[in-house]
Amino acid sequence: METPVVPKPIAKILIANRGEISCRIVRSCRQLGIASVAVFSDSDRLALHVTQADEAIHIGASESNESYLNIDRIVAAAQSAHADAIHPGYGFLSENADFAAACERAGITFIGPLSHVIRQLGSKKLAKEMLGRDASVPLVPGYNGADQSNAVLEAHAKQIGFPVLFKAAAGGGGRGMRVARSAAEVLEALEAARTEALSAFGDGELLVERYMENVRHIEFQIFGDRHGTVIHLGERECSLQRRHQKVVEEAPSVAVSESLRAAMGRAAVRIGKLAGYVGAGTVEFIVDAAGRFYFLEVNTRLQVEHPVTEMITGLDLVRLQIEIAQGRSLQSLGLAGTESEPCPRPLRGCSVEVRLCAEDPANNFMPSTGAVLLWRPAQLADGNVRFDTGIRTGSEVSIYYDAMLCKIISWGETRAEALARLVHALRGTVALGVRTNQAFLEQLLTHPLFVSGQFDTHFIERHCPPVASSTDVDLPAEILIAALLCVWKVRADARKSSLSHGLRHVPSGWRNNPSRLQRETFECDNGRQVDIDYSVSESPRQTSFTVVVAAIVGRYEVVLEPETSIAAGTLVCTIGSTRRVYSVAARGERVYVHSFGFGQHALRLLPRLPLRAGQVADEPKGYTAQMPGKVIKVAVADGQAVSKGELLLVLESMKIATNFNALVDGVASIRVKPGDVVEAGAVLCDVKPS
Repeated sequence: METPVVPKPIAKILIANRGEISCRIVRSCRQLGIASVAVFSDSDRLALHVTQADEAIHIGASESNESYLNIDRIVAAAQSAHADAIHPGYGFLSENADFAAACERAGITFIGPLSHVIRQLGSKKLAKEMLGRDASVPLVPGYNGADQSNAVLEAHAKQIGFPVLFKAAAGGGGRGMRVARSAAEVLEALEAARTEALSAFGDGELLVERYMENVRHIEFQIFGDRHGTVIHLGERECSLQRRHQKVVEEAPSVAVSESLRAAMGRAAVRIGKLAGYVGAGTVEFIVDAAGRFYFLEVNTRLQVEHPVTEMITGLDLVRLQIEIAQGRSLQSLGLAGTESEPCPRPLRGCSVEVRLCAEDPANNFMPSTGAVLLWRPAQLADGNVRFDTGIRTGSEVSIYYDAMLCKIISWGETRAEALARLVHALRGTVALGVRTNQAFLEQLLTHPLFVSGQFDTHFIERHCPPVASSTDVDLPAEILIAALLCVWKVRADARKSSLSHGLRHVPSGWRNNPSRLQRETFECDNGRQVDIDYSVSESPRQTSFTVVVAAIVGRYEVVLEPETSIAAGTLVCTIGSTRRVYSVAARGERVYVHSFGFGQHALRLLPRLPLRAGQVADEPKGYTAQMPGKVIKVAVADGQAVSKGELLLVLESMKIATNFNALVDGVASIRVKPGDVVEAGAVLCDVKPS
């Protein structure tokens, strides 16, 4: 067992993470008067967390194993910065016992449990071995043995009974998890889980568990100090999940009665005491329809969804972590609890959190990369909604890291009030330049069954499956008009700044035949093409448009208001008698529009000169990358005969591994190799039918 570091005052903390959690930790450091040190990779040089910390140190290449997963470089960075402590955040190395041990050897305080506790609880395998000796904690049936051969895992899967879940023994966050519903799916599921676990946590060890259906996912926030006290701060409901990743979280749970909360809370605290837990941790359970609960795992770190607990308790959990790491007792912090009531803080009201992510629900939630051209959180008057983010206008969403842009968290005296505030904040938040799950989140939050509290872990797939955009659906006329005005204004501004004085004072869109309408054609985000005819009348007082949108009955009289500034992302116009404000951004042929009432849309301005007769646009043939990514596995050789359904290769982007399987029997043509980084649209392979 490693020798623990003697608690001591902390003057400087290095944050071994990135993005919103790094920014979040910086805020608590400032409140405590503690200096903060950020670390960054090549692709994060301009990231928000780098500029917010007091210092920042470069630790390597963009690939996580060369930077945020590199223990030696992070410890060396802490030593060079003379940091007293390291906060791991969540993800990356936060549940890595070797990292905690390296900190202990270097004499650096690790803000979290001791390394041997992480090794025991952070490994779902060892945690189950420990808790299996305590009959008071019910466990999900499964296998957590040392033999990790495919044959043994497959045999145990059959013995447990389908469906089964293959789950990474290290880490969490939904990474490294795959379900097999039959023997035919086992090999592909376990290989995919292992590959993703290795990439996310550097450890490919798997557990096999019975995959329990129709359950709710309930977790308890625990805290332990160095004086033997363990408390809990209530539960969080995390049942709305997709691909085993939480999408919406809330506290408290509508499904947990006072008696169930007491029983689960006692079990959570019991687990913490058995392990000698110190710091923040989360004990996760599943609860069936009859109210029976089963232990799932312990996350030995701060959770992504910790803000909902902060909102209902009034506590700063990051500050609490730091205080405990300095040796403060929970009793000295007014949080001792008792044997009969281990939750020392009253739970006030309700809080709900959503994760706004750069992903495309209409394309099977494929991550979306690129520049955030405009980031504008909703402007709200009170403090009942909070935005935890690591981005700003100009931030780059890369292929290397998680797709989350922001956590939006609301609070209300009642659940209905919290939900209403969250929906309003979500509608008013602007993230242009990448596709997001914003509309999907609103769909979840307003679904009648969710609003009434009737949901489980399969709610999304049963009631809110992703629906591909239909070309039969018309875009609202006001969105098209806003896109047109944005394009016109960009051209007008460019003309005014042009050095070509001969054209400088000619109105944008000027024609030598003013009686004829001009035309622009847009391709909407659902693939539909729409023609917009318009005329412009400019005077010193105002710019007016007459707009006719094809396929939409009506003629619109529009005034472009002088407050409009495309550079600032704001377009103000009056359509008929109604004044409207839009957030807009444009880059190249792409135009992005956000409206509070209609959400955000991406349109493409088509060239005015169409392809000549008989000319066709080049289209890639074969299996193409839907997004930028890195090839992490090629399963077959070029020229090899393959069967329909056989795995060809695996592409990873934003920690998500995507399998490419043969769609027909035939001969494979492989165009990439492991390690290749490819752009969206790149042809990876093809199969010539036999």
